[in-house]
Amino acid sequence: MSKAAKTRTVPANQSYGEWLQEQGDNVKRDVLGPSRIPYWNKLVKKYGPEDAIRKFVANDGSELTLKQLKARYGQP
Repeated sequence: MSKAAKTRTVPANQSYGEWLQEQGDNVKRDVLGPSRIPYWNKLVKKYGPEDAIRKFVANDGSELTLKQLKARYGQP
């Protein structure tokens, strides 16, 4: 995650996924990386933003790699 993405503030009345969905492509690129944006869009469409952001995290709390996303969710 870029330094710019780490300095943004999410309002208390929103989940991180909801906030991220409202942001432009530049913020999403900073947060997710350009190759993960198609997965974000696919997962938001299927699960909604709150659940979609959880799909990027493994059971141990680590961020899934692009290879792991492809294995779990196919092509975006």
